[in-house]
Amino acid sequence: MEIPPLSMRVATMLIGAATLWLLTRLRRRSFALRNPTVVAHVVAASFFNVVAFSLFTPSRSSMRRPRG
Repeated sequence: MEIPPLSMRVATMLIGAATLWLLTRLRRRSFALRNPTVVAHVVAASFFNVVAFSLFTPSRSSMRRPRG
């Protein structure tokens, strides 16, 4: 069974967000990003995460089976 890439990204995003929410609740901490510097760091980390995912995920053309 093959899962489309966008569906996989959305599913993992939701799982990650739920995990972060649960951890902040268990530690009784705020989930808010109050400092603009922290927001910039989160945005940069997100950008590099997407770029790394795109670079290190094999494309369909490199996964073709040999004929015969």
